[in-house]
Amino acid sequence: MFAKQFFGKISWVVILVVAAMHAIAIPLQHAQTPSLIALMLMGILVAVISWRSLSTGLLIAFAEIMVGGHGHLIDASVGGFAVSLRIVIFAAVMFAWLILLLQRRVTPKFFPYRDIPFLMLGTAVVIATATGVLHNTPGNMFDDMNGYLTILYILPMVSVLWDQNFKRQLLHVLCGSAAWIAVSTLLAVFLFTHLPGLALHDVYRFVRDARLAEVTLLTTPSWFVGHLLSTDAPWYFRVFAPGQFFTLATALLLGAARFVLWRDGKMPIGARILFSLCAATFIASLSRSFFLGAFVGGTVMFVTVIANIPRPLMRNVRHITSLTLLTFFGIGLFWGVIAFPWPHHPDLRDAAFYQEESGDARGMAVSSRWNLLYPMWEAIIAHPIVGNGFGTEVTFISDDPRVREITPTGEWTTYRFEWGYQDIWLKMGLLGLAAFIAYAIVLTQAFRFTVRTQGNRWIAIGLYSGAVALFAAHAFSPYLNHPIGLGFMLFILPFFDWKGTLSAIEVKDRQRVHVSLAMPRPIAAMHKD
Repeated sequence: MFAKQFFGKISWVVILVVAAMHAIAIPLQHAQTPSLIALMLMGILVAVISWRSLSTGLLIAFAEIMVGGHGHLIDASVGGFAVSLRIVIFAAVMFAWLILLLQRRVTPKFFPYRDIPFLMLGTAVVIATATGVLHNTPGNMFDDMNGYLTILYILPMVSVLWDQNFKRQLLHVLCGSAAWIAVSTLLAVFLFTHLPGLALHDVYRFVRDARLAEVTLLTTPSWFVGHLLSTDAPWYFRVFAPGQFFTLATALLLGAARFVLWRDGKMPIGARILFSLCAATFIASLSRSFFLGAFVGGTVMFVTVIANIPRPLMRNVRHITSLTLLTFFGIGLFWGVIAFPWPHHPDLRDAAFYQEESGDARGMAVSSRWNLLYPMWEAIIAHPIVGNGFGTEVTFISDDPRVREITPTGEWTTYRFEWGYQDIWLKMGLLGLAAFIAYAIVLTQAFRFTVRTQGNRWIAIGLYSGAVALFAAHAFSPYLNHPIGLGFMLFILPFFDWKGTLSAIEVKDRQRVHVSLAMPRPIAAMHKD
């Protein structure tokens, strides 16, 4: 059952292809001409695959978004413009879709109730782009805007008939990507903890320049490094990658399956392993935004299960206990990777290419984030309706020691902000915020109907909980304006019954009108002079 629902041939293909892509990317990094040739060949290959099977092209696009970090695993400069692997895949899939459309081999099937939020968002993006071109630096504007191109994937998405087989392939891509992210994160933790600085210099540079993850040397908290780790090497590494969100989404999906799909039996061993790996990755990220997303998304999942699938209390307690134990096993796995005695831990405190982040440094980063909030509000109030456009810069006082090394006063100007919703409002105005609110509303309505009427309720519960976690995490880290967040918003659409939801809403509206017409008219209205 686990292999059928979560893991299959597609999952293994994702893992093997991603591993091969990393093996190709390592020697190509900073090699301009070979990288450009590789990107051209990959673009042609993805375009041909997408032309032959549009759904397969979308699977490739989603897999790259999930495992590719910021999309720069392979990139090259063309005329001063950075061409990344993500952009090449996007162009290839969209080109193939356009050819299929002109050949009349595909027909987009728009569903206004589902698609209007994306139309609103697209309109907001166009306005913010035009405003940014007029008032902001063009390079900053494009860098700020290009992630929103992901919403154009809705065009091939609505041109594919997502039957049960295709939806299963989507889940296989998600779980295969989550497995890769989890294993590669733990591998990075092991390498950076056990190999000496000189040996890791090239590894660190590859991870940094490919923008796959942030690797930070930590020497706190003392209760962890001084007791649970060897006192000979009182440090460890935080490995944070944006794509680790998908391990959180996968964990929520597996949690929903534990309560619904496997409620009367044991959780398959494969599911237990994947859940524990996701938990270990979650801890390795040390992301406050992920912690918030996990809490909010997990609460929604549990409440929904209790409300819609009543079961004896003790059975739910057993399920909670099993998931808790698997989480602790994941934490133990993370600790074991760090504390593994071979090779012997080197002394990396003098390794200059590592950036140490103490507890105080993280605290100053948080204070800097709060220092940014008021200047952002001032900029928002200046143009609250249409926004200030992509690439808008805000100046604030930062407490970050790295900034203080550059400017002793701490004054810093940037167009990239950690406050997610304020970022949307600042650059796209109220229409941008309204688009995400509209998406949340229609998704919630579709989720409620799907849970009440469809068979695979665990999928709807798990993916909706993942969307809630995404919206919660965005409050403190920008995800909804990134291909990761936008991609996940699109990824989950086929799993909800949109037609049934609209029909149910229309029935309720007709009943409401019928009741209002059947009500007796007021006496004053019936006896006119």
